[in-house]
Amino acid sequence: MVNVLEATSALEHYRLGAVVVPARDGILKELGHDVGSLGIDALGFVAETKPKKCFVVFPQMALSLWVDKSELADVEWESLQGGERAGSFQKLIPVPSSAKTFAEEGVGNPSWIVWRLTQMLEVNTFLGFEKGLLAEVWDDRVMGVLRRHYEGDANQSVCRISLGIDELYWKSWQDVERFLADRLLFARFLPAGLHKIEVSLFLKTS
Repeated sequence: MVNVLEATSALEHYRLGAVVVPARDGILKELGHDVGSLGIDALGFVAETKPKKCFVVFPQMALSLWVDKSELADVEWESLQGGERAGSFQKLIPVPSSAKTFAEEGVGNPSWIVWRLTQMLEVNTFLGFEKGLLAEVWDDRVMGVLRRHYEGDANQSVCRISLGIDELYWKSWQDVERFLADRLLFARFLPAGLHKIEVSLFLKTS
């Protein structure tokens, strides 16, 4: 039984942060990606949604693009529909063991971490995702001096997840810190215009 879902008949299909599986014979195949052989690395998350298409980030392929909804399957939604097909989607959702947190289970594909953070922080806008060495992901010219935020190894592999929210609640942030545990290197909280807040999280990926 999947214990990380909020099972509800009113679940919004392809909502912001939803984890999706692309079709094997769709646009990704046209771009040269063998979805069938990629396994969990083929999973992406919805960064923006429109009536007929989604802007999807595929973290493990370093790919972001608009994809027709007809070429996507919403993993969470499908897992709640019942039957054998639902069971195959439930197997894609990380379930924390006694020894590992959800964030550790999901780190193989950051899409699951984004999915959970979107719910925990009541995210209304996706602002960015980037993977690489911290020294490369961080740009001193734009972001200021890294050492003011973090004094550890700047050559370790990280991902940056930037999310837009209306308000940051203290309890929600405490929940995020517990959820990410030692995966979280540091965070930045920035004004994002129109009385909104940008939360940028820098996470270890190894």
